[in-house]
Amino acid sequence: MAELNAHVVQVLAKANEQNGEEARKIIPDRVHPSFAGHLIMAEELLKSWGARAVVSAVAIDTSAGQPQVKSAEHAGITALSAEHLLEWTELDDALPLPFQSWQSLWGSGPLKLVLSSSDVAEALNRQSLRVTGLHDGVYTLEIDGQPVGTFNNDQLASGINLALLETPMTKQAREVYELTVAHCNIHNDRWRTIQVPLTEYDLPQSRAAMESIDALEQAVVAKQHEAAQPKPHKYALVPVR
Repeated sequence: MAELNAHVVQVLAKANEQNGEEARKIIPDRVHPSFAGHLIMAEELLKSWGARAVVSAVAIDTSAGQPQVKSAEHAGITALSAEHLLEWTELDDALPLPFQSWQSLWGSGPLKLVLSSSDVAEALNRQSLRVTGLHDGVYTLEIDGQPVGTFNNDQLASGINLALLETPMTKQAREVYELTVAHCNIHNDRWRTIQVPLTEYDLPQSRAAMESIDALEQAVVAKQHEAAQPKPHKYALVPVR
Protein backbone atom coordinates (compact mmCIF):
# COMPACT_ATOMS: atom_id res chain seq x y z
CA MET A 1 0.00 0.00 0.00
CA ALA A 2 1.32 3.44 -0.96
CA GLU A 3 0.88 6.30 1.54
CA LEU A 4 1.02 9.22 -0.88
CA ASN A 5 -0.08 12.05 1.41
CA ALA A 6 2.59 11.58 4.07
CA HIS A 7 5.36 11.53 1.49
CA VAL A 8 4.03 14.60 -0.32
CA VAL A 9 3.76 16.53 2.97
CA GLN A 10 7.31 15.54 3.92
CA VAL A 11 8.76 16.73 0.61
CA LEU A 12 6.68 19.92 0.67
CA ALA A 13 7.99 20.78 4.14
CA LYS A 14 11.59 20.31 3.05
CA ALA A 15 11.03 22.23 -0.18
CA ASN A 16 9.43 25.09 1.76
CA GLU A 17 12.55 25.36 3.92
CA GLN A 18 14.68 25.78 0.81
CA ASN A 19 12.44 28.10 -1.20
CA GLY A 20 8.95 28.93 0.03
CA GLU A 21 7.83 30.78 -3.10
CA GLU A 22 8.92 27.99 -5.43
CA ALA A 23 7.51 25.32 -3.10
CA ARG A 24 4.02 26.77 -3.52
CA LYS A 25 4.20 25.90 -7.22
CA ILE A 26 4.36 22.16 -6.43
CA ILE A 27 0.59 22.25 -5.75
CA PRO A 28 -0.21 25.71 -7.13
CA ASP A 29 -3.97 25.73 -6.43
CA ARG A 30 -3.61 23.57 -3.26
CA VAL A 31 -5.57 20.79 -4.99
CA HIS A 32 -4.00 19.78 -8.30
CA PRO A 33 -0.27 18.89 -8.25
CA SER A 34 2.06 20.20 -10.91
CA PHE A 35 4.29 17.81 -12.87
CA ALA A 36 6.79 18.00 -10.00
CA GLY A 37 4.06 17.17 -7.49
CA HIS A 38 3.01 14.15 -9.51
CA LEU A 39 6.62 12.98 -9.50
CA ILE A 40 6.57 12.90 -5.68
CA MET A 41 3.49 10.68 -5.72
CA ALA A 42 4.85 8.52 -8.53
CA GLU A 43 7.99 7.84 -6.50
CA GLU A 44 6.02 6.54 -3.54
CA LEU A 45 3.75 4.45 -5.75
CA LEU A 46 6.65 2.87 -7.63
CA LYS A 47 8.49 2.11 -4.41
CA SER A 48 5.39 0.36 -3.07
CA TRP A 49 5.37 -1.76 -6.23
CA GLY A 50 8.98 -2.76 -5.63
CA ALA A 51 10.53 -0.76 -8.45
CA ARG A 52 14.28 -1.14 -8.35
CA ALA A 53 16.51 1.81 -7.51
CA VAL A 54 19.35 0.87 -9.85
CA VAL A 55 19.13 1.52 -13.58
CA SER A 56 22.66 0.19 -13.95
CA ALA A 57 25.88 0.22 -11.92
CA VAL A 58 29.29 -0.21 -13.51
CA ALA A 59 32.70 -0.14 -11.83
CA ILE A 60 35.95 -0.21 -13.83
CA ASP A 61 39.47 -0.33 -12.38
CA THR A 62 42.54 0.83 -14.30
CA SER A 63 45.15 0.57 -11.56
CA ALA A 64 46.75 -2.63 -12.92
CA GLY A 65 47.44 -1.09 -16.30
CA GLN A 66 44.97 -3.30 -18.12
CA PRO A 67 41.46 -2.08 -17.30
CA GLN A 68 39.13 -4.53 -15.64
CA VAL A 69 35.39 -4.58 -15.05
CA LYS A 70 35.07 -4.93 -11.29
CA SER A 71 31.27 -5.11 -11.35
CA ALA A 72 28.42 -4.60 -13.78
CA GLU A 73 24.90 -4.62 -12.40
CA HIS A 74 22.08 -4.58 -14.96
CA ALA A 75 24.66 -3.83 -17.66
CA GLY A 76 26.89 -5.67 -20.10
CA ILE A 77 30.39 -4.36 -20.87
CA THR A 78 32.31 -5.27 -24.03
CA ALA A 79 35.34 -3.95 -25.94
CA LEU A 80 37.01 -2.53 -22.82
CA SER A 81 40.34 -1.04 -23.83
CA ALA A 82 42.93 1.50 -22.71
CA GLU A 83 45.08 1.35 -25.82
CA HIS A 84 44.62 5.04 -26.61
CA LEU A 85 41.80 6.17 -24.35
CA LEU A 86 39.81 4.30 -21.77
CA GLU A 87 36.94 3.05 -23.93
CA TRP A 88 34.19 0.49 -23.70
CA THR A 89 30.78 -0.42 -25.04
CA GLU A 90 27.92 -0.68 -22.56
CA LEU A 91 24.43 -2.09 -22.91
CA ASP A 92 22.17 -1.43 -19.92
CA ASP A 93 18.97 -3.42 -19.51
CA ALA A 94 16.86 -0.36 -18.63
CA LEU A 95 16.57 3.37 -19.30
CA PRO A 96 16.87 6.17 -16.72
CA LEU A 97 14.21 8.72 -15.92
CA PRO A 98 15.01 11.79 -18.06
CA PHE A 99 15.38 14.36 -15.29
CA GLN A 100 17.40 16.83 -17.40
CA SER A 101 14.89 16.70 -20.25
CA TRP A 102 12.02 17.15 -17.84
CA GLN A 103 13.72 20.19 -16.32
CA SER A 104 14.00 21.70 -19.80
CA LEU A 105 10.39 20.80 -20.58
CA TRP A 106 9.06 22.10 -17.26
CA GLY A 107 11.63 24.83 -16.76
CA SER A 108 9.22 27.29 -15.19
CA GLY A 109 8.06 24.75 -12.60
CA PRO A 110 9.53 23.55 -9.31
CA LEU A 111 10.97 20.25 -10.59
CA LYS A 112 14.55 21.11 -9.62
CA LEU A 113 13.38 21.94 -6.08
CA VAL A 114 11.52 18.63 -5.80
CA LEU A 115 14.60 16.71 -6.96
CA SER A 116 16.72 18.38 -4.29
CA SER A 117 14.04 17.99 -1.59
CA SER A 118 13.26 14.32 -2.14
CA ASP A 119 15.14 11.04 -2.54
CA VAL A 120 13.63 10.24 -5.93
CA ALA A 121 17.01 10.08 -7.69
CA GLU A 122 18.43 7.75 -5.05
CA ALA A 123 15.25 5.69 -4.80
CA LEU A 124 14.52 5.21 -8.50
CA ASN A 125 17.17 6.64 -10.80
CA ARG A 126 20.69 5.45 -9.98
CA GLN A 127 22.73 4.89 -13.13
CA SER A 128 26.17 4.85 -11.60
CA LEU A 129 29.60 4.79 -13.21
CA ARG A 130 32.73 4.40 -11.09
CA VAL A 131 36.26 4.38 -12.53
CA THR A 132 39.20 3.88 -10.17
CA GLY A 133 42.95 3.91 -10.73
CA LEU A 134 43.01 6.86 -13.11
CA HIS A 135 45.96 9.25 -13.14
CA ASP A 136 45.34 12.54 -11.36
CA GLY A 137 43.60 14.90 -13.72
CA VAL A 138 40.37 15.97 -15.36
CA TYR A 139 38.47 13.85 -17.85
CA THR A 140 35.59 14.42 -20.24
CA LEU A 141 33.14 11.55 -20.42
CA GLU A 142 31.93 10.98 -23.97
CA ILE A 143 29.06 8.72 -24.93
CA ASP A 144 28.67 7.97 -28.63
CA GLY A 145 31.22 10.70 -29.34
CA GLN A 146 29.27 13.40 -27.49
CA PRO A 147 30.58 14.98 -24.26
CA VAL A 148 28.15 14.54 -21.36
CA GLY A 149 30.25 15.88 -18.46
CA THR A 150 33.71 16.69 -17.14
CA PHE A 151 35.01 15.14 -13.91
CA ASN A 152 38.28 14.78 -12.04
CA ASN A 153 39.72 11.41 -11.12
CA ASP A 154 38.44 11.64 -7.54
CA GLN A 155 34.87 12.25 -8.70
CA LEU A 156 35.07 9.30 -11.07
CA ALA A 157 36.52 7.09 -8.33
CA SER A 158 33.64 8.04 -6.02
CA GLY A 159 31.10 7.45 -8.76
CA ILE A 160 28.80 9.65 -10.83
CA ASN A 161 25.09 9.25 -11.53
CA LEU A 162 24.63 9.31 -15.29
CA ALA A 163 20.87 9.57 -14.90
CA LEU A 164 21.30 13.18 -13.75
CA LEU A 165 23.08 14.14 -16.99
CA GLU A 166 21.90 14.71 -20.54
CA THR A 167 22.97 11.48 -22.25
CA PRO A 168 21.85 9.40 -25.26
CA MET A 169 20.02 7.20 -22.74
CA THR A 170 18.03 10.06 -21.20
CA LYS A 171 17.23 11.40 -24.67
CA GLN A 172 15.86 7.98 -25.59
CA ALA A 173 13.90 7.92 -22.33
CA ARG A 174 12.34 11.27 -23.17
CA GLU A 175 11.09 9.82 -26.46
CA VAL A 176 9.48 6.97 -24.51
CA TYR A 177 7.92 9.53 -22.16
CA GLU A 178 6.52 11.58 -25.06
CA LEU A 179 5.00 8.45 -26.63
CA THR A 180 3.52 7.54 -23.23
CA VAL A 181 1.88 10.97 -23.00
CA ALA A 182 0.58 10.60 -26.55
CA HIS A 183 -0.88 7.19 -25.69
CA CYS A 184 -2.67 8.59 -22.63
CA ASN A 185 -3.99 11.61 -24.55
CA ILE A 186 -5.39 9.45 -27.34
CA HIS A 187 -7.10 7.13 -24.87
CA ASN A 188 -8.55 9.99 -22.80
CA ASP A 189 -9.75 11.96 -25.84
CA ARG A 190 -11.57 8.87 -27.18
CA TRP A 191 -13.36 8.42 -23.88
CA ARG A 192 -14.13 12.07 -23.20
CA THR A 193 -15.12 13.30 -26.65
CA ILE A 194 -16.76 10.26 -28.27
CA GLN A 195 -17.48 7.27 -26.06
CA VAL A 196 -19.14 8.97 -23.09
CA PRO A 197 -20.96 11.99 -24.56
CA LEU A 198 -22.30 10.15 -27.62
CA THR A 199 -23.21 6.79 -26.06
CA GLU A 200 -26.99 7.39 -26.00
CA TYR A 201 -27.09 8.14 -29.73
CA ASP A 202 -25.51 4.84 -30.85
CA LEU A 203 -24.10 6.43 -33.99
CA PRO A 204 -22.33 4.07 -36.42
CA GLN A 205 -19.89 6.89 -37.12
CA SER A 206 -18.96 6.95 -33.43
CA ARG A 207 -18.16 3.24 -33.47
CA ALA A 208 -16.09 3.68 -36.62
CA ALA A 209 -14.24 6.64 -35.10
CA MET A 210 -13.46 4.71 -31.91
CA GLU A 211 -12.21 1.72 -33.90
CA SER A 212 -9.91 4.03 -35.84
CA ILE A 213 -8.66 5.67 -32.65
CA ASP A 214 -8.12 2.24 -31.07
CA ALA A 215 -5.95 1.25 -34.03
CA LEU A 216 -3.94 4.45 -33.64
CA GLU A 217 -3.53 3.83 -29.92
CA GLN A 218 -2.25 0.31 -30.56
CA ALA A 219 0.26 1.66 -33.09
CA VAL A 220 1.51 4.26 -30.59
CA VAL A 221 1.87 1.60 -27.88
CA ALA A 222 3.87 -0.60 -30.27
CA LYS A 223 6.13 2.35 -31.09
CA GLN A 224 6.45 3.09 -27.36
CA HIS A 225 7.63 -0.47 -26.65
CA GLU A 226 10.04 -0.29 -29.59
CA ALA A 227 11.50 3.02 -28.39
CA ALA A 228 11.95 1.65 -24.85
CA GLN A 229 14.44 -1.05 -25.88
CA PRO A 230 17.92 -0.17 -24.53
CA LYS A 231 20.73 0.25 -27.06
CA PRO A 232 24.51 -0.26 -26.77
CA HIS A 233 26.57 2.91 -26.38
CA LYS A 234 30.26 3.66 -26.86
CA TYR A 235 31.90 5.27 -23.80
CA ALA A 236 35.26 7.06 -23.65
CA LEU A 237 37.14 9.00 -20.98
CA VAL A 238 39.18 11.76 -22.65
CA PRO A 239 41.88 13.56 -20.63
CA VAL A 240 41.41 17.33 -20.64
CA ARG A 241 44.59 18.95 -21.86
